[in-house]
Parts: sequence; C-alpha cells; structure tokens
Amino acid sequence: MRLRFAVAVLLALTATSAAFAQDPVRSSIVRVYATSQSPNYWRPWEMDSPADVTGSGSIIEGNRILTSAHVVADQTFLQVQRADQADKHVASVAAVSHELDLAVLTVQDDSFFEGAMPLPIGTLPEVGDTVVALGFPEGGSQLAVTEGVVSRIERKLYTHSWNDNLVVQIDAPINPGSSGGPVLGDTGIAGVAFQAGSGENIGYMVPAPVIEHFLTDIEDGRVDGSPILAVEWQMMENPQLRRHYGMAEGQPGVLLTKVEPAFEGDGKLQERDVLLGIDGFDVANDGTIELRPGERIDLHYAVDRRQIGDSVVLHLLRDGNPVDVQLELVHAKHSYAYLVPRMSYDATPSYFVYGGLVFAPLTINYMLQWGEEPRDMPIHFRRLYYEARSRENAGREQVVVLIGALPSEVNVGYVEFEDSIVDTVDGQGVASLSHLVELLESREGESHRIMLEDSECEIVLRHEDVDRRSHEILDRYRVPSDRSSDLLAVKSLPPVDTASASSAELTTDEPSANSTSAASRKRI
Repeated sequence: MRLRFAVAVLLALTATSAAFAQDPVRSSIVRVYATSQSPNYWRPWEMDSPADVTGSGSIIEGNRILTSAHVVADQTFLQVQRADQADKHVASVAAVSHELDLAVLTVQDDSFFEGAMPLPIGTLPEVGDTVVALGFPEGGSQLAVTEGVVSRIERKLYTHSWNDNLVVQIDAPINPGSSGGPVLGDTGIAGVAFQAGSGENIGYMVPAPVIEHFLTDIEDGRVDGSPILAVEWQMMENPQLRRHYGMAEGQPGVLLTKVEPAFEGDGKLQERDVLLGIDGFDVANDGTIELRPGERIDLHYAVDRRQIGDSVVLHLLRDGNPVDVQLELVHAKHSYAYLVPRMSYDATPSYFVYGGLVFAPLTINYMLQWGEEPRDMPIHFRRLYYEARSRENAGREQVVVLIGALPSEVNVGYVEFEDSIVDTVDGQGVASLSHLVELLESREGESHRIMLEDSECEIVLRHEDVDRRSHEILDRYRVPSDRSSDLLAVKSLPPVDTASASSAELTTDEPSANSTSAASRKRI
C-alpha cells in the first residue's frame, strides 16, 4: 500500500506536538551544518574568510542524505543532525551536481541512520496538488513544516548554477536554512527546496524527475552532468514564414537559427533546418513540447531528461524535405555554447601573473564580483556572456581578461587597463589562459606586445625587465605563486637572482599614486 507522505505529515500537524515528535517522517529529516570558504576572484590566490551555513536534507535509500548543492558548496567541514536526535555527526560529500543544485552526503558512523525511515523519490506533482515542505529555517532550532500548493511547473534558471532546468513553484515560502529539505507529495519526495521566490509565500523546488536524473547519473561513481542541445531557434507562428520553408498546412515546428559546432557533426544539423520533433515529442510553433496532457514546456526539456551519451532522434524539415538525424548528447563543456563558463564551485580560480599584470579567464564567478544582477557587470563582459556563442569564436576556448595589476616599476601606465579583454600577444590570437602563458613565456625578440580587444590599447613588456622584477613583485604583494596550480604544467617561472636586479634600466623607481588607487578598487 502506497504511503501518502503529504497526508501523513498534514495529519501530524493537526495532532499534538508529542504525536508529531513520534511521526516516522521526522526521523528522516536532517539539519546540515557547513563551514564554507570561497575563492576571492579579484585576488585569485586568496580565499575569503570562512562562513557558517545551515541547510536541510532528508535520508534516502542507501544510507544517504539528499540536500542542495549550494548548502555544501566550497565546504571545508560538514556536520549533520537528525530532527529526532540531539547529536551531530561528521559528514562528507559523496556526490554533487552544481548544475542541478543537488548533493548526496554520507556519514561514516552508521548509527546515524539507525531507526530512520528512508524517504523514496516520488513523482512530478501536478498543478494544484498539496505538498509539504520540511526544513530548518534560520531563526530557530526546531523543524518547520509548511503546507503549500503547486502553482506552476516550468523550465527556469537555477540561481546556483545559472543553468535552466525543470522547476516547480509552490505557494509556501522557502526561507534560508530550509534549502535542501524535502518537499513531500503523495508518493514521496516531490522535490528539494532550493531557492526563495521573488515574492511573499513563493518558493521553488528541484522536482523529482531532476532528482532521479541526478541519482541515476551518479550510479557509476562519477557525475557526468546534464546534456545540452546547443542550438538557437525562432518561433514559426507566422504562416508566411512556415510556407517559405515548405511546411504543410497546420504543420508545427521551429526554425534553427544557430547550431553550435559540436552539434554540426557531418552536417547532421544545419542552420535553417526546421525542427519538427525531438525524442518522440512534437515541437509546437512556439518552441514548446507537451509535458503532460494540458501542460507544455520548453523543448529543451526533451534533452534535460536524458543522460550524457544518450542518443536522441530529431525530426527535421530541410529544404522542404523530411530528414531524421540521430545525435549523441554531450555536456555543455564539450560545445561552444558557453564561451563564458557557468558558475564554478569546489575549485580555486585560474590565474597568471606576468610583470605584475594579473590575467584570468572570464567566468560568471568573476562577473558576480560586481553584483548579482547583470546590469551591475561591465557591459563588454555582458556582451560576451549573451552573444559569444558562435563558430566565429571556435578557436577561442576562453576569454582571457587582464583583471588588474600589482603596481610596480615594470607596469607603470598599464594599471588602468584592468578588466580589459586580451586579444593578441605578438600578433597571435589568445585561445585560453594556458595559451597566454605559453605565448608570454616564449623568449623570441626583446619584448612582448599585448593588444587589448575593446580599447585597442597595447602593452609592451621587455623580457629582461619582467624577469628581473617578477619575484620581487610576488614578494611585495605576498602572492605565493605566479600562477594557479592548474597551470603548473606550463613552463614555470625561471629562478631569478633578485639581488642583482637593477632599477636603473626601468622607467621609474616607484609606482604612481594614481596606479595604486586604481588597483585598490579591485583589492589587488
């Protein structure tokens, strides 16, 4: 007999507090205590101060705890506490998908799970269904239980990862501390609470199908992530447009306006193909597919629900003729869809210091240093985030940015170029940060000429001057290394006898006051 979890919890709510304390669901709810330490993307060799974070979770099959990825992101120490117990236990992250904002924790002490009832993963609720959210919101120590109604199901941005996927909106508030807790429906866990809404009494959850996708993904011991269909498309609601592309009367579909190189293989997909169907779903003129009878959702959901490496069949109309193609699904990192990488966690930033100039790849993490809203970010960075996703950038693996300078005799006059995009070194286009390191550490000629993309300004640095001052600059600003650990395989900084360095050959003996001021704005 199927256990109706939402009903069970609601009945407990109407009972005495003593009765609720004995409710079996309570034994499965967990409070998560995390200490996290995030990188400083303006000073990428440093970490921010440790911070304490609390969240919620639930015990699921296999002595595992299901929670939100953002609760344990950049964690350095974890503890968990059951709702029906007083003791805390040390925990660790067994698997995490920051894309889907989900994580699984383990506890080495098996006694933690004794007497707990693992909660099964349920099904996708329907609009109008009653659900119950359980968690530990900040401001109190007791388990909070909140009833809500499913008000919307759509494909929406996950604030933790900046990726789109299936989302369920409920009219129950999800407050800080409740993230990661289960939202129970009639068949089990209907979702995991993961972010607050934009209004009162609005919350969101990662729904059961996404949870199942994550748990299936990690069965082999690794996290592959979610696939992507790296195309852009245009609605075909205009009948003249449909006739132009040879569509029959009443035949729906969307027009592919851009196909990323990773999906062009052997001409399988072409720009100006009409996408009629994908993986068994008919595509409507507005770019939606049928989720369930009477419910529609963005066509990308047909791919979201599949695993990396799965194949899907796309039904196309090409030059008026029907064509079926089979595509093997890949992760976004294997396409050019995201020239600016999405959010990164549990990793230190890449950087390289040359002549006191600090270079790093452009990432969302770096852009968010200005604020959480796109309007807060430099306009030339926003342009790359939104537009640089074409074969025109096929040779560019990363956007390399001069993020700032450590003012010194070597880089006088260049400090004001902070946040400039690096275009070329000695006439060669810069494909990535590692490529920049290779170019700058070559010793052809007397100097390097670095061209900046937006301002068309240039930087000239003599090899001899840089070599003489590099160690001195690092020591002056307490930078432990001239590069991040991921770049150590690239030719390393040669040892320099700083005692023999002479400043007489350089432009000035002291950095200018204006240069220092410019650098301090970015904490470099």
